[in-house]
Amino acid sequence: MVQVPKRVVCNAVFRLGIGVALISSVYFRFNLFSLLYLVFLLWLPLLSSPSDKTMQGLTGLYLRLLIATSCLICIMQLIFLLMIVAGAHSTETLVFCSHRETILRHIGFTMLHEDRTTLPDAVRLILPDVISLVSSISVHAFCTKYRMPKRRPLRGKEIISALTSHSFYDTIQYFSVNLSLCVAGIFYPSLTSAVYFFSFIFFTSWWSAKREVGAWFSYLVLIIMAICGAHVTLLFLYQMQFFQNHVHPDKLAPRLFGISALARTDCDRPYTLTLHERVNWTHEVNPLVVYLCYCVLAVRSRYWFFRGKLQERMMAQIEQIASQELQKKAAAQSVSRNQRETY
Repeated sequence: MVQVPKRVVCNAVFRLGIGVALISSVYFRFNLFSLLYLVFLLWLPLLSSPSDKTMQGLTGLYLRLLIATSCLICIMQLIFLLMIVAGAHSTETLVFCSHRETILRHIGFTMLHEDRTTLPDAVRLILPDVISLVSSISVHAFCTKYRMPKRRPLRGKEIISALTSHSFYDTIQYFSVNLSLCVAGIFYPSLTSAVYFFSFIFFTSWWSAKREVGAWFSYLVLIIMAICGAHVTLLFLYQMQFFQNHVHPDKLAPRLFGISALARTDCDRPYTLTLHERVNWTHEVNPLVVYLCYCVLAVRSRYWFFRGKLQERMMAQIEQIASQELQKKAAAQSVSRNQRETY
């Protein structure tokens, strides 16, 4: 009874604390530093909840890598700002939209104008790295202190109850997968969203016909999850000046595949987040919708992989319990037989 609240709180702090910090680093800033945070953001739903075992495994490694990455980026940003202030790179050598300035800005080193730069611009460019560093350190410390203990082996009726609950979770997750595919498929029509929508039609039609959902469903979910991850990555990369210069937003290809240009670069003020004129709220929310669909599919894929191991462990425990019961029964029969022979 005491472990359930701890597990929920620890998992919520891990998912929400890291997720909100990484989204703030990715959604309002577009450079290679933020691309690294996007990789961590896509990795997040694939990880297990913090526990004694996982903190020594992939989950702990994930937090340590995030701390090291954000700390290194913060140090590099500080060195770059000190060089700008000290005059190591003057405005003559770093002209806005020049070759050198463009390369540095795409990496993540944005030169701020001392007179025209506003506080929101400075916060948007610098604060995400600090937020990621502080949140990753805080979450790592919290999860290390309040992580869940290792689960004890299940016994008897607990195994049957666990198998029954997993059957219920299958139904819930199947419904959530279809709902997320439906929303992602109709929110912003394109060829990519057509994949989500037709997958929704196929899955619901199969389910309504009361057909058995086998391993093929999990493999298809894994494939669509990879498409969602690639979709989110392309949406992020297309906000950079380099990709918009090579594939103009007015061309058919990006609009056909649902790769919308939200931000554009103003060479007079490249440090400012400037939106395209024809951007509406569906363009702005679409990346979040696709990412949420990715999260649902990733959780389903992780659960499918985990459930296979869990069922194998449960079956091994059932065989062990059955073997112990047979041994006890055989021992009891042997004792009873010896007693009868004695009399």
